[in-house]
Amino acid sequence: MEKIELLFNGWIQNIYRQHERLQGNEDQKLKIKDFELESIDSTAKSFEENMEFTASEMEKWLIKNQLDK
Repeated sequence: MEKIELLFNGWIQNIYRQHERLQGNEDQKLKIKDFELESIDSTAKSFEENMEFTASEMEKWLIKNQLDK
């Protein structure tokens, strides 16, 4: 009976180690994706700010050029 218990315990421990390894890999993938999403958010925010600035500058230019006519 003791041999069966040892075999079973070894099997369970092996499954547990596999689970921990897989979980660690998935956690690492999630960290990478989180970083990528933060980078995309930052890029989108910067782009939006640049577009708003450009629109403001174009509006100023149009007003100035209409007044010069």
